[in-house]
Amino acid sequence: EWIGMQGGDVNFFDDLSLLPSAPFSFEVKSPESGYLSSMETTQIGLAAGELGAGRKTKEDRIDYGAGIVLHKKYGDLVKKGETVASFYASDKEKFIPAERRFLSALTFSQTMPETKKLIFDIVD
Repeated sequence: EWIGMQGGDVNFFDDLSLLPSAPFSFEVKSPESGYLSSMETTQIGLAAGELGAGRKTKEDRIDYGAGIVLHKKYGDLVKKGETVASFYASDKEKFIPAERRFLSALTFSQTMPETKKLIFDIVD
């Protein structure tokens, strides 16, 4: 309703094929085994930007088909070589620099990390 009231096309909700899609994809593999104990979300966002899903300057064009799908989350046990994310872009040359940045944002440990609270408090 919110999108429709602002003049947006609500048909996307019923037919995801209407969304832009990138012609190329790339699987990011884990460089090591262990528990995913930290994810620097700023660096992951910058990696998405390198794929074209954001812009460095206001003149840059956003590629609405570019982006990252995470297959693993904080606390997951990951095996070396397992896919941790999928990248999407219109230019294959963007995958390697984005992968480098993305993997630098991940930290693995041999022990399961502490469970983090999803809800800190309720305001009423």
